[in-house]
Amino acid sequence: MGRDVMVGELVEVFEGASSVVVAAHLRPDGDAIGSMLGLGLILEGMGKVVSYVHTDGVPGNLAFLDEGRRVKGVEEVGEGELFVALDTANAERLADGGVGAAMAGAVRVTIDHHVTNERYGDLVWVDAGSPATAQMVWELAQAGGWTIPLEAAVALYVGVSTDTGSFQYANTTGRTHEMAAALLGIGVDVAEVNRLTYQNFPARRVELLKGLLGTMERSGDGRVAWWSLTEAMKKGV
Repeated sequence: MGRDVMVGELVEVFEGASSVVVAAHLRPDGDAIGSMLGLGLILEGMGKVVSYVHTDGVPGNLAFLDEGRRVKGVEEVGEGELFVALDTANAERLADGGVGAAMAGAVRVTIDHHVTNERYGDLVWVDAGSPATAQMVWELAQAGGWTIPLEAAVALYVGVSTDTGSFQYANTTGRTHEMAAALLGIGVDVAEVNRLTYQNFPARRVELLKGLLGTMERSGDGRVAWWSLTEAMKKGV
């Protein structure tokens, strides 16, 4: 089990490193990709050498966050002084055994907001009261007085937006809105980012939704509804 640290200590750790590898959990969501890219881009702006590793890569709906194709497979990433696992509750969810090679010889840092975090790694910062790991990355930048580039601001905005249901869930705090306001001040185009995040669907997804809705059934009392996904629908037949 790793040692719990405060954000101030992590500021010193990151400022003292010259190379960092960042990673996030398998089947990544907006917070996983947003916090990973957000932290990495901030550190790049500070002159650090940053590698982004992910077995699954960036999902299609979030590809706009990584137009520079920074995120690589395990086989393409070397070692760093720090290996940072973001938004990942346990080491098993990081990826296949190849990630172990990226961790070799590095100080392993865990940054996560899940209450179930198993505190793996060497240095652990878990804040279960935070609605998103992206918000924790923002807090880290605030504590260090670090500049947040626009590309990083967009990634962090997507991270916190997706994990709060577009700021609708009960986990949304006043601090979350302060973060959003600060990111907008950097230049985040809310309308465009929300369009890309929530409204930019491939035709296949719409077709699949159409097929699912066509199978909908309801219980006699109307309180339960269910859909059926067939193998033919999955294959697009």
